[in-house]
Amino acid sequence: MRTLLLELRCSSCGVSADADRVQRRCGDCGGALLAHYDMGRGGPGLRQVLGRRPGLLRVHELAPLRSHHFPTLGEGATPLLPGEGLAVELDLPHLVIKDEGQNPSGSWECRGVSVATARARELGIGRISMRSAGDSARAAAAYGALQGLDVRLQIPEDSSAQLQDELRSRGAELQLLPWAQIQQPDGEAQIGGDGGWLDLSAMAEPFRLEGAKTLGFELIYDLGRVPDAILCPTGTGLAIAALGKAFDEMEALGWIAAVRPRLVAVQAESFAPLVHAFRKHRDQVQAWTRSSGGAPRELRCSAPQASALALEALRSSRGTAIAVPEREIAAGQSLLARRLGLAGSGASGACVAAARALRQSGFLHREALVVAVSPSNGQ
Repeated sequence: MRTLLLELRCSSCGVSADADRVQRRCGDCGGALLAHYDMGRGGPGLRQVLGRRPGLLRVHELAPLRSHHFPTLGEGATPLLPGEGLAVELDLPHLVIKDEGQNPSGSWECRGVSVATARARELGIGRISMRSAGDSARAAAAYGALQGLDVRLQIPEDSSAQLQDELRSRGAELQLLPWAQIQQPDGEAQIGGDGGWLDLSAMAEPFRLEGAKTLGFELIYDLGRVPDAILCPTGTGLAIAALGKAFDEMEALGWIAAVRPRLVAVQAESFAPLVHAFRKHRDQVQAWTRSSGGAPRELRCSAPQASALALEALRSSRGTAIAVPEREIAAGQSLLARRLGLAGSGASGACVAAARALRQSGFLHREALVVAVSPSNGQ
């Protein structure tokens, strides 16, 4: 495996950091550290990449891993499904669904966590921790076990017994917290920062984003062009930030021109800090003070550093952020099952509801090529 990884660079102040030492956030300002690659050393062409075996690290040059061996559970290379009856219902005939529920632990979180755990192992880290509403916790437990790491997870105190048993069966140590502590991290404290634990929560370290961005690469593999819009449910904003980085890197490689898909962040009305920050032209999210009990669990987390990157990606792509009511989320989830046969999560239902609203408002034109991301299978 050959990587073009050059350095880490703070997204806020621009200071550089060594990519081959354990790093968390910028030591100068606390901003998010992003991996930068030496594009001048001959990155692969798209045709060359398409000739490789499908998988998460198909573009290994833009992955941060030095090792030739990457333990895998078969993550990535998820299907892009025609919208079929759902497309007719929404009056979006060119709608396609990126079904991330087919990843090993049932969600798109496998992408980022698989790379972050592999890189942690390369750097000599034996212990990882994470704050999660559920999907990323499943991924952390699975890939922590695969990499032989100790795993400490902070999850909501009302998490199901089934989820808790699943996580413990993979060797994870659990700490149950009130939702307020899951949703509103202070943005500064490192979970388990002592004793050699590395926090893999959204943008607490640089490399989870590097696995997450592969979703954007795969859209170009499968579509052969830049879609007009990508609708992506998100809590922390990590998914939107990852898509923005993916398209920037593909342009640098010469795969695409400067054109970008309009990125759309989808949240629930009862927990929508990213949407509110976007509408008020802020660069950071603020603490959410309303009740959020009706929002899908996987959309009820916030991360200031990830959200700041997401807001930048939304604006630079001429995209938008939309909050949908909980009743419409449930209707969207039902519609996804009835018209497409896909058992998506509540977040997937939010994406369907957003597509309907944006088509009705005219943001999405009838002839647009629209990708709707179904982030998990709802298990």
